[in-house]
Amino acid sequence: MKKILFILILIILNLSSLANATDYVKLYEKTDKVDFSFYNNIDPYQDEDNFRYAYSPYPLFRTSTDLYYKDITVPHGYYILTPRHYKNRDIVLFKTAGKVSYIIPAIKKEAVPFGFYEKNIPKIKKTKWQKLHDGFFEKMNNLFKSSRKVTPPSAFITAERYEHKYLLVKLYYAEDVYVMLFNLYEN
Repeated sequence: MKKILFILILIILNLSSLANATDYVKLYEKTDKVDFSFYNNIDPYQDEDNFRYAYSPYPLFRTSTDLYYKDITVPHGYYILTPRHYKNRDIVLFKTAGKVSYIIPAIKKEAVPFGFYEKNIPKIKKTKWQKLHDGFFEKMNNLFKSSRKVTPPSAFITAERYEHKYLLVKLYYAEDVYVMLFNLYEN
C-alpha cells in the first residue's frame, strides 16, 4: 500500500512539473522579428562597454551549422553574443569584427539560478606568487582609488537540441538568461 501511495505521489509531482514546462516553440511562433537596425551596423552602446572593461565582456559563440530564425539565416562561424534591452525588447546582437551582423530577439528572459556560475565556470588556479602579486595590487588599488577597468560580468552559453528540429541557445550574462530558439532546417 505504501509503495502504491509513493508511486501516485511521484506521478502527481511529475505531472505538475510537466505542466510548468515552457513551450519554447509557442514562444518562438509568438515572437516577432526585430523591426529596427543600427546605423552602419554599429552598436550604439559599444563604446560604453569598451570604456568600462579591459576586453570584451561578451562571450564568443561558435556554430558549425547554419541557424535559421524565421527568415534570418545565421551562417556558421564565430560570433560575439551581446545581449541588450533596446526599444522595449530583449535582443541578442550577433557581432563579427565589431559590427552587428544579426539581431535576434530573445524569446524569453529569466533570472540566472543561484550558484549557477560557481558550478559551471571553473576557478582560475594561481600560484602563490600570482596570489601575492594580486593581493598587493588589490591593496594598492584600494588605497589609491584608480580608474582601473572593472571586471566583466560572468557569462556562459549553453546550446541543446529541442524537439529534434530546433536548437535552444541560452545566454547567461550577469543576472539574466536570454533564451533563443533557432530552427536547424530551412523552412
